[in-house]
Amino acid sequence: MKIDGFSAGCMPMDSILQSTLQCFYNQTCLNTLLSFLSTNESFIAMNISKYSRFKPNSTVQEIVNELMVEEWLTNISYEKYYAQCAPVQCTYSKLEKQDLINVLTNIISLHGGLTLTLRFIITRIVRFIRRKKDNESSSQISCMYYTV
Repeated sequence: MKIDGFSAGCMPMDSILQSTLQCFYNQTCLNTLLSFLSTNESFIAMNISKYSRFKPNSTVQEIVNELMVEEWLTNISYEKYYAQCAPVQCTYSKLEKQDLINVLTNIISLHGGLTLTLRFIITRIVRFIRRKKDNESSSQISCMYYTV
């Protein structure tokens, strides 16, 4: 018996994946197919006029590759997520592999930052010490001046 859209092959899975669903759109073909199965259920053929992004002659493999999804509806609501889940804390971590360029960049950045910071601090300390010495020497000179 020939069934529209069905393929025969060595492996059952290969046969199914290469087949189409054309027989499921034809009530006569569907009834013939069901006559070989032991079931008391009645099935109605699929309506070809209904919208589907898959054509009746699309293979099962094509449909499976698209995850059998007719339409993806993306509705992202972070407010609803946080209201539903109510997380106490959110964290984000990123693992990076350190390579030679990153290590060198970090060392140079650290060296530059330390140099800049120490230059600022040391100049302030040196000015403070010089002022203190200048004040001490000027007070000694003034004391000598008064004593003479």
